[in-house]
Amino acid sequence: MALDPRLHPYKPDIAAAHLEGQVEADQFVEGKPHRVTEPITDILSDQMGEARTSQALYGETFTVYQTEGYWAWGQLMTDGYVGWVSALSLVASDDIDATHLVSVPLTRATNDSIKVLGNGPIPMGAQLRLSDPSISVGGSSASFAQCDAGAIPEAHLRSLDDMTSDWVDVAELFANTPYVWGGRSALGIDCSALVQLALQQAGILCPRDSDMQEAEMGQVMERQDGLQRSDLVFWPGHVGIMLDDTTLFHANAFAMSTVPEPLSTVEERAGAARTIKRL
Repeated sequence: MALDPRLHPYKPDIAAAHLEGQVEADQFVEGKPHRVTEPITDILSDQMGEARTSQALYGETFTVYQTEGYWAWGQLMTDGYVGWVSALSLVASDDIDATHLVSVPLTRATNDSIKVLGNGPIPMGAQLRLSDPSISVGGSSASFAQCDAGAIPEAHLRSLDDMTSDWVDVAELFANTPYVWGGRSALGIDCSALVQLALQQAGILCPRDSDMQEAEMGQVMERQDGLQRSDLVFWPGHVGIMLDDTTLFHANAFAMSTVPEPLSTVEERAGAARTIKRL
């Protein structure tokens, strides 16, 4: 069976050691784990910077198999996505696991005072390690938590042990977010990342691209059985989330935004949906 180069780290000159015997490459190497230190960094199909395929978020682990100058080639461990990132956005990992996720579309980290700009904006899905919960920050009566990125409002964080029960509510937080091909944040998002990020807040692992989601997520439903909230609706290269039995919520290149629309309107424009999946 052919391996998917989006999910399996191999190319003619180098490949992951665990793929030896499955693919051809000049050399096979063990990857080295790194943590993403920028709030958001693009994952590219090449080093020219013109072909964004996804993004890596603060605190996620990126396994590096090759470095060339300012570029690193490897695999994002959150969803297995393979590509090139700026090596300047990575630091060698100390293998300490994250304890929390950012649970709001965007937050910022500060230090002793809210008047200090601090680090950010840090997007939903960023992975953080808390060292001191419930600390005070000058100029605010909110409770903050000290983490590796700085002091972040506790209300903007979710423990990995305390996930949301309604992931569609999370998706709706991205209303009017700009559509960006390959985007994974409230600064710009695409259709499949909207699904992925929202499901992550419910503790549900989800692949990156819409074709992967169509193949792996949920059970196929027949149209005559009716639609309901949280159903996923797929077209070739596109996915949306049903808010109810008639309304689709999706990041799309027609509106260049993340919007609710009647499913019937979308189908008039894009053709009948190919697949409906129920989680």
